Amino acid sequence: MRTRAQNELGDPERWRELLGKIDLPFGRPASAEEVANVVVFLASDRAGYISGDVVRVDAGAPHRGR
Repeated sequence: MRTRAQNELGDPERWRELLGKIDLPFGRPASAEEVANVVVFLASDRAGYISGDVVRVDAGAPHRGR
């Protein structure tokens, strides 16, 4: 499934060019479903004790290269 941003870029070659400039730890961007899974979890009772934190869905990108 393509995201709105992908659709707005239009040209698939342009999308690949932009992705080539980004450090992607897993070699690909997150899917919409992967991000949605985190949102569903945070909205559920299972996340009831989580408060005032940031949950990053970034495959650990900030920790690479350290």
